[in-house]
Amino acid sequence: MLFTKNSLKLSLIISLFSLSTLANAEQGPLEIRRLFQGAAKGDLGIQIAMNNYLMSLEQEKIARSSLLPRVDAEASIDWSKRGHLSSAGLTLFMPLYDLSRQYAFKVSKVGGEIARIQSESQKEQYLFAFIESFLRMSERKSRYYLAREEGEYQIKYFE
Repeated sequence: MLFTKNSLKLSLIISLFSLSTLANAEQGPLEIRRLFQGAAKGDLGIQIAMNNYLMSLEQEKIARSSLLPRVDAEASIDWSKRGHLSSAGLTLFMPLYDLSRQYAFKVSKVGGEIARIQSESQKEQYLFAFIESFLRMSERKSRYYLAREEGEYQIKYFE
């Protein structure tokens, strides 16, 4: 199997931290979870997906706020040549309902859901790569200990 840049980095992280994890068998699951969370925090793909999700949540809030009633006001004052007020006016405009804003809000909600799914998918892909690397490293460690025990057995009984 070819190593990609991310899987190689992940394998290195796991191999550096897993020696203490496997040595303490009672604390294994908690150590593995903490190891995964630490490694996931440093993954650029997960960070990008999470930031996209947070950005879509903010866009949804902005779109929702555009649904609130809005009043546009315009004022005008005209002065006569003698410096007296000749006319003044105030215009208020309030649209009752704007379908385009409702549509923008629905689009932003769908965009937020898509970003959430992409973020979860990125985390799951990373989790699968993490588990695969961890199992590969555990298998290599088991083979090492088995070979070491066989070597000690041969030295002890056959020499």
